[in-house]
Amino acid sequence: MRDPMALLAPANRAALERELAAGEAVGWAGEMSRGTQWAGCMVWLVAIPFTVFGLLWMLIAGLGMLADSGAMARVTSGLGALFGLPFLVIGLILLWQPMRMRRRARGTVYAVTDRRILRIVRAGATELSQVPLDRIASIDLQEYADGSGNLTVRTGPPRAGTGDDDIEATYLIVGIADARAAHRAIEERRRA
Repeated sequence: MRDPMALLAPANRAALERELAAGEAVGWAGEMSRGTQWAGCMVWLVAIPFTVFGLLWMLIAGLGMLADSGAMARVTSGLGALFGLPFLVIGLILLWQPMRMRRRARGTVYAVTDRRILRIVRAGATELSQVPLDRIASIDLQEYADGSGNLTVRTGPPRAGTGDDDIEATYLIVGIADARAAHRAIEERRRA
């Protein structure tokens, strides 16, 4: 039988192994697909112009401050340069967001064990969220043409039906490479 954790990045595998209880068996494990890791890059279409605008504004106003000989002109140019600062700061923050999101995505590992579904996120601090298998009320699969996709797991009281009034929370498994395999693993373990 193939080791479900074999394809995980070493750091993600180690994080998962630390969280497993004694005797707990992993039936499926996966990470976010590469395409999902760069999904936030569209913000760069706004971030780059914002950053360039802020830099150019500050540069032009700063050059005006150096070129003008009058004290009032220097003050006005200096204040003009400060006007570009918020654009520069916002642009730099927006430029950083996709890289921060990618780091978070690369450090996210999902697993289905014989007892629960786990999500571990290693991004600075380690975050752990879990759903016991007996609390799962329903699972929705969203699958793309390449096999990647998302799962939406709805929870309810132990051994709950699938009625909407039994639903307590929603748990997302986002951007995994083989969504159908994860769905199948959850369903098999729920029925066991």
